[in-house]
Amino acid sequence: MKKSNIKKIINIVLIILLAISILLLHLAIGAKDLIEFAKWYLVLFAMGLSFLPLNNLIFKKFHDRGYIFSKVFGILFSGFLMWVLSSFKIMKFNVINSYICVIIVFILSLLISKLIIKKNPTIKVNNENIYSKILSILRIELILFFIMSLACYIKGFNSMAYGTEKYMDYGYMATIDRTDYMPPQDMWFSGKKINYYYFGQYISTFITKLSGVGVNYGYNFMLITLFSLTMFECYTLVYNLLSTRINNKKKKYIPVIGGIMASLANTLAANMHYVIFGLIVPIFHIKVENNFWFPDSTRYIENTIHEFPSYSFILGDLHAHVLNIIFVLLAIALIFVYLLNNQKTINTKNAYKAFNIKEIIFNPIIVLLGFMLGIFKMTNYWDFPIYFVVCFIVFLISNMIMYKKIKDIILTTLIQSIMLLTTSTIVSLPFSMSFDMISSVIKPVESRSLVYKLIVLWALPITTVLYFIYITIKDCKFKKFNIEQIMKYIYSLNISDIFSIILGICAIGLVLAPEFVYVVDIYNGDYHRANTMFKLTYQAYMMFGLCFGYMLTVLIFLHKKEHSLLKYKLLFLFVLTILYSYTAGKMWFGNVLEYKNYKTLDAMYFLLDNNYIDENVTSIDDSAVINWLNDHASNDDVILECYGDSFSYEDRISVFTGLATPIGWYNHEWLWRSKNSSLDFPPEVQERMSDVDIIYTSSDEEEVKNLIQKYNIKYIIIGYSEYNYYNNKKASHLNEELLKKLGTIVFSSNMNDNLNIETYIIKIN
Repeated sequence: MKKSNIKKIINIVLIILLAISILLLHLAIGAKDLIEFAKWYLVLFAMGLSFLPLNNLIFKKFHDRGYIFSKVFGILFSGFLMWVLSSFKIMKFNVINSYICVIIVFILSLLISKLIIKKNPTIKVNNENIYSKILSILRIELILFFIMSLACYIKGFNSMAYGTEKYMDYGYMATIDRTDYMPPQDMWFSGKKINYYYFGQYISTFITKLSGVGVNYGYNFMLITLFSLTMFECYTLVYNLLSTRINNKKKKYIPVIGGIMASLANTLAANMHYVIFGLIVPIFHIKVENNFWFPDSTRYIENTIHEFPSYSFILGDLHAHVLNIIFVLLAIALIFVYLLNNQKTINTKNAYKAFNIKEIIFNPIIVLLGFMLGIFKMTNYWDFPIYFVVCFIVFLISNMIMYKKIKDIILTTLIQSIMLLTTSTIVSLPFSMSFDMISSVIKPVESRSLVYKLIVLWALPITTVLYFIYITIKDCKFKKFNIEQIMKYIYSLNISDIFSIILGICAIGLVLAPEFVYVVDIYNGDYHRANTMFKLTYQAYMMFGLCFGYMLTVLIFLHKKEHSLLKYKLLFLFVLTILYSYTAGKMWFGNVLEYKNYKTLDAMYFLLDNNYIDENVTSIDDSAVINWLNDHASNDDVILECYGDSFSYEDRISVFTGLATPIGWYNHEWLWRSKNSSLDFPPEVQERMSDVDIIYTSSDEEEVKNLIQKYNIKYIIIGYSEYNYYNNKKASHLNEELLKKLGTIVFSSNMNDNLNIETYIIKIN
């Protein structure tokens, strides 16, 4: 039988098996969740097709034309177009206009790709017709659908938007969903716009609108999408790194192995803290102060945060650093495309390029990278300087190889850097116009990590990178440390090696940076470098994840003459870190094999659960209030509820309705409203807290009326949280009698059998 026929049979069998698996899986999920997920998936598929023509040209040197990146591009460009038009009040942010933007992106993608092919006939010769690979695309889609379905099933055991910063993330989506024009209002600071990096939550809401699933489902579907796309992006990137290096059809299995390792590294694996305290300590019954709890691996160094993607996916925060993962991986892929496009010059010794300013300025990959950096400014600002530096290093090193004259090297790198900054500034301009920078001052750290704790967290990936560099230096017979020998070493590397080494060195730099400097914000004192370490090492972990996939695969399969056992030990330890998701998943989701314990993918379901506010009080009455407001309140109505500290249950009504309240989580507003890196508590935040206290407790009717008018409050909420806050925590007592005089009770609920407290809404006259 011909190989082509065998391949077709394998594809058909694979498709049938996946289809059966998906069907069985969704029988456990239930019809409601299945329908909602199907709507979401179809929208993702459509947005991927919208950018497919251009994506096929951008990734023309990738084995599958980087098919998975077309989804990320489609989401990004469609959403960005809608966001820009809404920011300049040209179009309202609604379902119809969102679909129009998807169609516009498809038309532009099609026209631009045809224009490029027409002007460059050689592309057409080398460019396979993407539609002739329908079977391959279908296979990718079915695998993606299966992974997303499996993630849906597991997520359904604990899908509530409750705890940590989920309230904030959900609230952002809820308020953006009510927004006609960008920027959206701040649900916890009525009358003012969000002063935080909200673009990721906007994109989540954009897909939610298109699919019509509602924020309660869109919140969890976005998390599942991020997890699944991250897995595929890592696989595609490292697969192509290895394919470029090997260029041997007989070793097709090697890129597959590397791609899978990279996927697992950035979706399931953890650091060595888990291996020591989550595996070794329990197995050998070693006595420790506390039993292992999966967040421990993200808080091992005192007063700091060092999270990683698998923890984020399990926990379920839809926060800035998580939302930007798929965009970061796309940017990393574009950086590699830049190297691929210059591969002939880079891999050919003494094949220098002539300086050509037009070629530099009109390089579409650099423009796209500038666009991505602009997106980072609006989604997770920390990633902007990080990946600007990565781009700069890649440009500098590649220019050192491609240009003979030093002035050409410097000038080219300078122009490319200016292009990145200029493009990113233009892209993020509508955001920057209404945003006050939160923190920008850099200072030396006041304390450092204990060395042994750094070793526990980072010895495995750093050793992998340094060992790989050592082997490549050994291969090129590096003799002395000077410019000539360094250039000889760089010339000896292929572009995949160069790229992975740059990522590895940058990752090491990101780990070391918080040991010397930090960015000033409100987390001062002992926690002064917590946020800096968090954001820098998160990206370091992702870079290391890609390095694991590429470097360990090269060391094990392509450097067999290197007989050191170190590479196998590194691989073994890496495999152990992958078990983190099993341990953490069991702790967070329970036994997922007991499908009867599956709940739902509705992030709001917990509001109907028992014993969630405290031991005796349910949130069922709050749920009724939220539903009433969602049905009756206008988008610009302001509600009043008690405020709370960060991560508290207070401000639950504004979160799940998207309606603004005068003040919410005041410590978060402290961060968002701090200007010029001031550590002082913002006076306006304090003023709003005091005003809310007066409205709820004052006996001065005129004063209360004036404050209600000041904040344009339409609805006042009184429930268990308000009773508990003012009658117990603050001991100032609610003045219900006065508040009832100012309006009409339009809704009330008292379904909590354990508490004789009525929850009600007063509509101001």
